[in-house]
Amino acid sequence: MKTKKQVLIEAILSEAECLASEPLTIKQLDTLKYFTEKRLDTHGQHGYMFQAEAYYNKQLVPVYNINMIATYILNNNFIQVSK
Repeated sequence: MKTKKQVLIEAILSEAECLASEPLTIKQLDTLKYFTEKRLDTHGQHGYMFQAEAYYNKQLVPVYNINMIATYILNNNFIQVSK
């Protein structure tokens, strides 16, 4: 049985695979998974939130915005996003 966090990570990674301009390698997927796990956490009443940083300030992004999170993790790991 998978936890909610594992299901969210899998959804984000599958969206990232669709958005990437080239097929992702296993090493890249592992890196993206680790990056996502470190930034995805529960925050009080809001449930799971993804921690993004903009101009050195923390921003919490709701997990229902999977497309934005996938784009963010690809850009931060220097992986091209298809247009």
